[in-house]
Amino acid sequence: MKINKLDNTREKIWFLLLISFIEGGAVMAIELLGAQITAPFYGTSLYVWSAILAITLAGLTTGYFVGGLISEKMSRPVLYYILLIAAVFIAIMPITGKYIMENTLSYDFRFGAIVSVLAFVFPPLVLLGMVSPIIIRKLSTKVESVGRKAGTVYAISTIGGILATFIFGFYMIPKIGLRLSAFSTACIVFVFPAIYLIRRKILLTGMVSVFFLALGFYSIKQTLGFFISTSNNFRLIYNSEGILGHIAIIDDNIKNTRALLVNNMVQTIINKPTGRSVYSYIHRVATYCSVKPENSDVLIAGLGGGSMVKELSELGFKIDVCDIDSRTGDVSKKYFGMDANEKFFVDDARHFIRTRNKKYDIVILDMLLAENPPTNVYTIEGFNDIKKIMKDDAFLFVHYQNVTVGENSLAVKSVGKTLQTAGFQVKLLNTNSRNKGTSDNISGMFFATLVDTELSDYQYSRQSFLAKNVYKIPVRDSIYIGNYDFSDGLILVDDKPIIDHLNFNMVVGIRELHKKKVIKPFLEDGIKMFK
Repeated sequence: MKINKLDNTREKIWFLLLISFIEGGAVMAIELLGAQITAPFYGTSLYVWSAILAITLAGLTTGYFVGGLISEKMSRPVLYYILLIAAVFIAIMPITGKYIMENTLSYDFRFGAIVSVLAFVFPPLVLLGMVSPIIIRKLSTKVESVGRKAGTVYAISTIGGILATFIFGFYMIPKIGLRLSAFSTACIVFVFPAIYLIRRKILLTGMVSVFFLALGFYSIKQTLGFFISTSNNFRLIYNSEGILGHIAIIDDNIKNTRALLVNNMVQTIINKPTGRSVYSYIHRVATYCSVKPENSDVLIAGLGGGSMVKELSELGFKIDVCDIDSRTGDVSKKYFGMDANEKFFVDDARHFIRTRNKKYDIVILDMLLAENPPTNVYTIEGFNDIKKIMKDDAFLFVHYQNVTVGENSLAVKSVGKTLQTAGFQVKLLNTNSRNKGTSDNISGMFFATLVDTELSDYQYSRQSFLAKNVYKIPVRDSIYIGNYDFSDGLILVDDKPIIDHLNFNMVVGIRELHKKKVIKPFLEDGIKMFK
């Protein structure tokens, strides 16, 4: 039975399938762009990604339904009008996203993320979701061919999505930034309906073309103006977008410090005149590592700005450092003074550890992606892998900041219990500080060994001046939180990755604190959040 007559002279089959290919690519581009635009304000935790994925599916579902309805009774240009409007929404995503999130900073972390993503990601996805049902209707001339046509359209759309994921994730977002990536996507979505409509002298196309020309100049101007951004209190000296997050380096002109931020979470701060870290835990770990002899083999998982590497290099250690983000190696050397000759490996920590055929005297886990610890390392299987690369008398330091008392202490207790179950002797270093607004203490460092080791038994003749006289790192008394009990913790396993869940309250607290103490001051001082 015939259901439609395809006008092959005006709407070629290849043209409609090409639009389907572009639609699939645009959907994945929007999803990646949405995540990266959201990251500087709300981070990249499991909860943020859940919101993005859910809203992506909701937008496409709505579009599929509406597209199916209007495909029954539509005039020929409707498909192209939909694509033109979608292109406009895609082009303004960085602008609307920034505006919306600046005005939702006062909202609850979860609610603010959902509202923001809903406002600037949902509309273009609804429009793009309408495209496939309309194309299927146009291509289907007989009822018997509907299934085959639908399969072809969705297969081609999916291929477009696969290619776009690689192109945007590995090239466009890191190389040209969010504004130009969004504008480029919008232009590609715009150009094919524009070809169709211009041939029919439809005025709307010309108006939208002028809009795109103006927006293109704006995007280029904003992107070029982003790289060096100076305000009264801060100076933005480096910015990079990537699939692993937004990296920025900002100088504080008042405090004379330099900070490395990932998704607007501070990872490293150094004092500019000395080039040394202002974080006491860096000097604490270096102090306790100083009891090992020169030329000891050290593995550091997680580079940040390279402050830990610098401190341990001065002790004469042979250091291997791995980080999953290649950009950290470049910025550590260029902006934070790390020696260019340090052995830096771009790899996932778990994979690097499992494939390393070498024994270490010291292993340091100092990994965060913004506020999120890696779920694949802090498991009993992960710790067993680490045991295999440790010498019998090796030290293991695990930087894992969370509360140690109260109802939110389950995360710390679980990491400690998992270490114990893996066969480590475990102590919690006494780095306590008060978590403002709560009765919880925060501690951030586990000390674990394969044999019972007492740090107070060593002589600390190589302790640095800063560690001894400024940070007053203890070497005899008060080294540990005494008799800390991990027995109430859970044993973390690969099969049940619950670290994000255990960390939820801490993640929310840290993100809320950074919204007030970092993001808001930057915005007020004119620092741009992404290029």
